[in-house]
Amino acid sequence: MVNMTTTDNIHEPGNLDREYGNRCPEFYSPLMAEVIRYGKPGPILDLGAGLGLFVELGLTWGLDIIGLEGSEHAVEVASARYPGIDIRVHDLGEPLPFEDGMMANIVLNQVIEHLDYWRQRKVLSDIFRILAPGGRLFITSPSRKNRIERQDPTHINMLLPSELRQQVESEGFMVVSEPNYGFFLGGSGSRVIGFLADMLLRLFPHDLFSATANIIGEKPCQQAVHAQKNVV
Repeated sequence: MVNMTTTDNIHEPGNLDREYGNRCPEFYSPLMAEVIRYGKPGPILDLGAGLGLFVELGLTWGLDIIGLEGSEHAVEVASARYPGIDIRVHDLGEPLPFEDGMMANIVLNQVIEHLDYWRQRKVLSDIFRILAPGGRLFITSPSRKNRIERQDPTHINMLLPSELRQQVESEGFMVVSEPNYGFFLGGSGSRVIGFLADMLLRLFPHDLFSATANIIGEKPCQQAVHAQKNVV
């Protein structure tokens, strides 16, 4: 899923079709399961909806789900494939077109690394605004330590897990969990190595050991905010 919002960071139509055209909606079932398991009842917003497969999957399950995507071509493809799908063209540098507290869950799946620093901060601030109290934010992205993902020229602003956590918390979110995956010095395809890397990351959470920068955040309820301010 991608939302290219800077003029020098826009996926060409052929690029989108080549990278995502062979996928089916079920490819995003693990992510949808995570949102359903850890999210809150209510509307879901997919930011950087790409070709709309995650939104389409949600619709087939009867969920209230909307997508925003920076590529007009991607929105046209999604609308042609699944008539009635609600995906809108939107630049993430602009205010999100929703009222305060309107969304229960917001997903940024493999998107934030495509945004420059200004847009990253802007979108996180606006996400906080439109999330309902208790609403959940789901971010998945590659860590800057991930040498393979650094080769992608569209990954213009990759974050370390600690940097993502700091940004999310600075906007007022509480971090619920950081479901990251480990690797050894760039990663190996071995399942054994992958298992050991994940165990190491669980035992010693550290930027050095993480291949990803993933986070689940929550917008605190007003009572929780007041309670935190009263703690000495």
